[in-house]
Formats: sequence, C-alpha cells, structure tokens
Amino acid sequence: MSVDVELGTGAGRLRAVADDEGLRIESRGRTRRARWETITGGGLVRPPNIEFEAMGPEAAKVLPGLARVAEASRRMTDAHRLLMLAETNTRGRRRIFLMPILADDPNAEVLVAEVKRRLGSRWQGEDWDLRALKKELGASYPRWYWPAGLLFMLFIVAVTLPAIAGWGQLMEGDLGAVEPWWLVGLAVWLGFVALLFFLARGVVGMDQWRPWAIAAPVALLLAVLAPTAIVTRRLAADWKLSELEPSMVVVLALWLGLATLFVSFIRRRSS
Repeated sequence: MSVDVELGTGAGRLRAVADDEGLRIESRGRTRRARWETITGGGLVRPPNIEFEAMGPEAAKVLPGLARVAEASRRMTDAHRLLMLAETNTRGRRRIFLMPILADDPNAEVLVAEVKRRLGSRWQGEDWDLRALKKELGASYPRWYWPAGLLFMLFIVAVTLPAIAGWGQLMEGDLGAVEPWWLVGLAVWLGFVALLFFLARGVVGMDQWRPWAIAAPVALLLAVLAPTAIVTRRLAADWKLSELEPSMVVVLALWLGLATLFVSFIRRRSS
C-alpha cells in the first residue's frame, strides 16, 4: 500500500508520497527523501510559538506590523503540527526531518496514519513538545541549522533597530532628526513583514501581504527623498531663502505629504 497526497500548509502546497521505499516530500521543485529503514523514530509535535508578548505591549507600537505578525504566528501555531522523524545518515548520526502539516487536513491524517503504520513501535505519539520529542529521539538538527539561525537573528537585529528609529522619527514628525538609512531599514522590515504574510497566506488570508508590500517601496522612496528634504528644511529654518531652488521646495513638500499619508496608513494597518 502507498499513499500519495497533496498537503496544504501556511506556505503553500506540497506533495507527500509514502510507499515501500520510504517517505518522499516534494515542494517548490525540491525533493526530500527518507527511507523507512533509516528512520529510527517519529511523532507529531506542536510548533513552538514566538512569545511576542514577552517584549511588552510597547513593542507593537515602536515597530509597525509587529502586532499583526504576532497574531499571524499564533494562528499558524494553532493551525499546524510538525511531523518529526529521526533519520540516521551515512555517518550514523541521527538528524531531524521536519514537515509542517495542517492539523485539520484530511490528507494529512491519511499520511500520518500511513507513517505510523510503517514505523510501528518506532512511532512515539501525536502530542509532543518539539524539544521533548527531539530529546526522546536522540537526534540533532542538520549542521546548517544553527549558522542559518544565527544569520537570521543578526538580520532581524540589523533591520529592526533602524526600523524602530525611523518609525519613531516619522511618528514625531521631526524631519531634522531623520537619518535616511533608518528609513531604508524600515523599508526592509516592511518588506519582510509582507514576505511573512505572503508565505502564510493560506492561514492568515490571501491579501494580508499586499498593504505591507505597498508600504515598503514608499518607505524606500522617503529614504531617497530625505537628504534633499532635510537640506531644504535647514535652509528654510536658517532663512537662507536665496539658496533654495524650486525643485528642493517641491521635494520637501512631497516628502512631508508622503510621510503624513504613510504614517496614517501604517497606523491603520497596525491597529
């Protein structure tokens, strides 16, 4: 008996095949295989939820989109389970094999039932904490996991710090204190939020990503216009009107109007 099903996940659809040879997962043009004889155990785990609440209620105000990301994270966690398998590689080490599945997907139930039947006594159960089952199986993550995780955290820090600063200055309306690279960080953060919602569109909604995808290039445009707008404001504040050019005044007016609309738009989307 073999099982060949399509599974829906928050990030799209994938194909899973469980036959006499093993388990095969096909997604986005990539294929992952695990042979039954190399699988030492498996089970279903609850995905870990990112504890955004630990950052405090003020975090949602200083970083646009964070509250929506936290809500999406909770919905993704509630909607999914992770099929965890421990597979012995050619060096005899046990590596983790993870596959997300929707908890209420009938096809996922068929696949899990087949995996459970194939593993027999190696199947550990269906309601595990991720760390607990990993420890029970005596397996570790692939070598690339920790370096990739570290790079991801460095990316988040590098993006969020200027994004917080840029958003704070936009909310205060203090053009003189704005640094253009802060706005570049804000644009990258908004693009990252749009990407998260796009990948999770099957759970959070098909169109949730679009407003953030629109906001990102607007923030980038503000960053491009900011140097000219800042110089123009300083000249006007110092009454050096003779040094002002009409194009500079137009850029300043455009920046101020665009910044006002941008802040209002983001506030509505974040509430």
